[in-house]
Amino acid sequence: DTYNAVIMRLPSEPGMASCKLQNSDLGEAEDAFPVQYDADEVTTGCNVHYLGEALDVIDEERVSLKMNKGKGPIVVRGFGDERSLNLLMPVLTES
Repeated sequence: DTYNAVIMRLPSEPGMASCKLQNSDLGEAEDAFPVQYDADEVTTGCNVHYLGEALDVIDEERVSLKMNKGKGPIVVRGFGDERSLNLLMPVLTES
């Protein structure tokens, strides 16, 4: 089975987060992007396909991710949109 995970690190530096995609067939890719974040550093991973499906149904330009130190479900919503709720379960990753 192909391993497809995205590892999210919040914050990797002040105001920035990083995502690393791991694919057992294609290797890895990494990118950083600006975030508004006001908690302790968190690293978590999830299935990249499920994250993509959650993001596809959000009409907002910005996204809200809520997580509990990478251990519990990741709540994905459009920023300021309390109508939608997407839950992703974290996966163990090789970080």
